[in-house]
Amino acid sequence: MPPNNALNLPTAYAPPIRWMALFLFHPQVKLELWENFQRATIRNRCAIVTSQGVQQLTIPLQGGRHQGVIHEVRISYAEDWPKQHLKALRTAYSKSPFYEFLEYELQQVLTQQYEFLWECNAAVINMFLDWLQYRVPLPITSHYEGLQPVFQSKFFWEPNKIQQKLPYNQVFDESQPFVGNLSALDLFFNVGPEA
Repeated sequence: MPPNNALNLPTAYAPPIRWMALFLFHPQVKLELWENFQRATIRNRCAIVTSQGVQQLTIPLQGGRHQGVIHEVRISYAEDWPKQHLKALRTAYSKSPFYEFLEYELQQVLTQQYEFLWECNAAVINMFLDWLQYRVPLPITSHYEGLQPVFQSKFFWEPNKIQQKLPYNQVFDESQPFVGNLSALDLFFNVGPEA
């Protein structure tokens, strides 16, 4: 468990709205980089909504399923996942009010060649903080401090698992019910600076 009142969050790829809210509104937050990698979680995937429903975007990793400590997990570029993710995001959000204003910076961040997963995640999180004009360093743990037990459950982070207090307009509102707790990209593309 983290010391005192600290809140340690798992590193996350384009984190869900719930993750961002915890990061922004808790006075003492750190990214836990010394935990063991957990498959099928927000550590290397994010959820967006498309015309077909929720879609997961996953960063492929070197070594496949067998990973170690999160700060040692390497990204695989055997397939052009940044191009695939950008195409999926363009298809899903090109008609959203703020996509065209944020697309260039998103492309710049995702097309860089990061060696480690946590570096890519940190770059995306810093981009989100930039969009919010929230200028703070991204604190990380220097040794294993642990996560609160609730954060270890992948279900805590999944779309629609947490009731969202303030629904907002989404691109596919007319054909689908509101989907909460998606990647914060959904909120940024649909709401913009009001996020």
